[in-house]
Amino acid sequence: MSGNLTIAVARTSYHRAIGKLLLVVAFGAAFGHWVAVRNNARAADARALTLESYTRNFDAYKAAAISNAHSSAIYMFAATGMALLLFGLYELLGRLLGVLIGRAIPMNSAEAKFKGPSLPTERSGT
Repeated sequence: MSGNLTIAVARTSYHRAIGKLLLVVAFGAAFGHWVAVRNNARAADARALTLESYTRNFDAYKAAAISNAHSSAIYMFAATGMALLLFGLYELLGRLLGVLIGRAIPMNSAEAKFKGPSLPTERSGT
């Protein structure tokens, strides 16, 4: 016995994992870009804001903040729905990308095997 552990990975699982990895990178990059654009816009607004313009519109800011108060249950249901939607979209796109990768890059069974670390075949003396 060679002492190596060989794990056969199904081709579809391998492609699906690669697809999901690519999606995580793409989602992360898109989210990071959105945060950067949003922060830059807020910084530009802050640089343009003066004390006079802020105090002049204070009553409107206060009324808008008070009118947007809702129950936390509404926010919990909305966040749960968005999380389920995002997870479903992630799974669907991961499977679709896995199929596309499988069609674009065919691989034989020898390439789909992972050679793990050597495992002891018998226990050494204690």
